[in-house]
Amino acid sequence: MIHSGIGGTQLSNCLSVFNIHIIDLKALIERENETRAALETQAEIYEEKYLLDEINQLFTEENGTTQTGISVSTDTCWQKKGSGRSYNSLSGMEPDMVVEMLKQLDDKDIPVSKVVGDDDSTGFNRAKKLMPNSSMVNDLKEKHKELSGMVAESIVKNVSYVLDQNIGNADGIEFYMQQSIMYGDHQYCTENWCGYLKNKENYVHSNLPYGKDLSSASLESDLENLYSANGTKVE
Repeated sequence: MIHSGIGGTQLSNCLSVFNIHIIDLKALIERENETRAALETQAEIYEEKYLLDEINQLFTEENGTTQTGISVSTDTCWQKKGSGRSYNSLSGMEPDMVVEMLKQLDDKDIPVSKVVGDDDSTGFNRAKKLMPNSSMVNDLKEKHKELSGMVAESIVKNVSYVLDQNIGNADGIEFYMQQSIMYGDHQYCTENWCGYLKNKENYVHSNLPYGKDLSSASLESDLENLYSANGTKVE
């Protein structure tokens, strides 16, 4: 309730609809604080657990190569409307939040080899100054003109779909990450989810500029290299 913006008034209105007695505001705040402490404790436990799992993979040799640090991703760019640089707003503090999380890893002597993100150059610059030994990798926008905001969002959406549809299936993730659907290659698609196979004559991409396939061979190559570099980490 605290983080979703639902307060006592909204909760009381909801309960009244179901003819349920409302909760006293003071009692509600007490229960919120009790629950928050428990949730934060559990979150810290699982954060530590999965961080250790990721670190253990650093010492696992795969395909003849050894990882030199963990790769982290962040999505804390400025809001698209407005600058977001007013520090009375949450979005104005996001770059500092990213840097603080990276600093915690650095304090634990956990190497960070890659930081992948979107438009938050402020956060990247601050993190690079704070941890000069870590390599910062942005989203290739400076190198590829075709990689607009719309294209980047489409790539993220497709990757998220692959991960969601292949939970617990590392081979499936690695296989589908290598496909070039946005470049018009549909040979491994199936009709139950591919719009192109359902209507080849009239199909256009709904999330790419002008509905057309991507055409930059250099961007395709860099994306394939990025997927290959991270594909072995999904297990």
